[in-house]
Amino acid sequence: MYYPVRASGPFLLDGVALGFLPIITTVLDISAYYHDSAAALVNDNGIVADAQEERFSHKKHYARFPGNAIGICLDQAEIGLQDVYQIVFYDKPMVKFQRLLETYLFYLPKGFRSFIAAMPVWLKNKLYLKATLKRELAALASCKVKNV
Repeated sequence: MYYPVRASGPFLLDGVALGFLPIITTVLDISAYYHDSAAALVNDNGIVADAQEERFSHKKHYARFPGNAIGICLDQAEIGLQDVYQIVFYDKPMVKFQRLLETYLFYLPKGFRSFIAAMPVWLKNKLYLKATLKRELAALASCKVKNV
């Protein structure tokens, strides 16, 4: 897995530069909205923390935003959401939607009922996951959506 490298910053002791201290790149991985929501926090040294949301919601196969899991991961790493360099979501909704449409077209007319049942969910929610994630993360960080 490739993560962008950040520049190092000066290491100061009583205002005197002693060298450069590398800045650790921290990445938040989110799995949500399909099955078993979870979060993991990784940095240059490996996995820092991970948690499944069902541990906090007490509901098996919890598929909503993993706010509690993210909070626990950040608490365990003793950082805030603003200290995370990159946030990664595991799915590309447009690619999945295209694959879904191709599958339904291939199996027409057999899958028409399933198609009718699935489309409202996709057209209302799943195609707009980026905006949904931004709203949820902004609420978690207590900031405006444009700052996420």
